[in-house]
Amino acid sequence: SPHQPVASAHRCSHCPPNLCKGKVIEQWLETLAPSRCVYVGDGEGDYCPATRLRVNDMILARQPPHNSLLKLCRARPKTISATVLEWGSDADVLHGGSALLAAMRKALDPF
Repeated sequence: SPHQPVASAHRCSHCPPNLCKGKVIEQWLETLAPSRCVYVGDGEGDYCPATRLRVNDMILARQPPHNSLLKLCRARPKTISATVLEWGSDADVLHGGSALLAAMRKALDPF
């Protein structure tokens, strides 16, 4: 289970006591070791996992009016290693994923 017991809660100030999304993402990245990760988010609760992503990863942060994640990424750019792209619709999310796949293909076969 991704949830942490309330009795021995994590110390993350951005997440609820029973679930640190950042810790979950960190464990997932360590266990599965993907070369890249695309994280889609919109709220303050998505900021913690966004700070755990790596340079080759991508954050798709929602545009206004539901843009708490985007605001935090802009306000604290030194805490974010991943590339931040904005999204406003499901088509934007699909385009962001497609752009990442195209970049991966080009890296594997540059000719």
